Amino acid sequence: YGFFNGNLQDFIYKKNFLKLNTPFKILELFIVRVFFSIASIRTFFLVKKKVDVTDKWIDQNTFFNHKINFENIFNTFSEKGISVIGKLDDSFLKKLTEEIFPKVINYNSNDEFFRNLINQENESKGRIIIRPNNTNENIKKLFESELIQNTSKYYLGTKDITYSSNVFISYNYKEATTADLNSNALAYHSDCRYRRFFKVFIYLNDVVSFNGPHCFVKTSHRNKHNYFNGLLRVYSNEEVSKYYQDEIVSIEGNAGHLFLEDTFGLHKGSIIKKGYRIVLVLEIGVGKIRFHENDIFKKNLISN
Repeated sequence: YGFFNGNLQDFIYKKNFLKLNTPFKILELFIVRVFFSIASIRTFFLVKKKVDVTDKWIDQNTFFNHKINFENIFNTFSEKGISVIGKLDDSFLKKLTEEIFPKVINYNSNDEFFRNLINQENESKGRIIIRPNNTNENIKKLFESELIQNTSKYYLGTKDITYSSNVFISYNYKEATTADLNSNALAYHSDCRYRRFFKVFIYLNDVVSFNGPHCFVKTSHRNKHNYFNGLLRVYSNEEVSKYYQDEIVSIEGNAGHLFLEDTFGLHKGSIIKKGYRIVLVLEIGVGKIRFHENDIFKKNLISN
């Protein structure tokens, strides 16, 4: 969970990051990892803006069948670190899924396609990672939507952002070791890749109690107990429950379920008892640090 963790050999293997970023950006990441992993420092630099009246409602959108009260959503997100938006329109979800997985149209159902995809895996040990093309039509629509632009405007406080996306297909892997579970993000941890950032989670299949709902510790994006502060590592359920028993939420929802989250807060995926979970995760961060060649830097994305 840390770019600067490990020995020199581990660092050299991250040549993709070195290729995509200038030495200045490598220094910036070091500062982010060392100083912005401390909650009080990061919180000091988080923007605290009040939503303008003109931005209170999102009326026109191609993603949902209802108006969005952005002011309420943003206030909840800013305070708790997580806010559920609702279910994507079925038509848009279908187009988005087929854009990411073009071969799905050759199967009788999405379930048949995904089960076949998982059955062909021999080396992933419980999680398949797919990096979509961020210039694809529907991915681009999401990043340039009023929802993400407004959240960037009020939470990140900048027009210059880098965005990226990943699809995580998680499934039951009976031989999984503790190291496998940790690397598959099935233990509590915090992200810290930018000075300020947030993520958008979209379930691409139905997620219930037995197939890996996402878990988040409310308010831990701003206020971390000293036990979790400044050290980017994984934590057990018992460690987190000891300090945050009443703040843990588990997110279930049908395909298309979308929520915002500041993943500097403690979070994880639940262990999958049966079936699989597919989630599209969009990340929006301040500045121009790029971790993959698909990451896109946008200058002046947000309209005034």
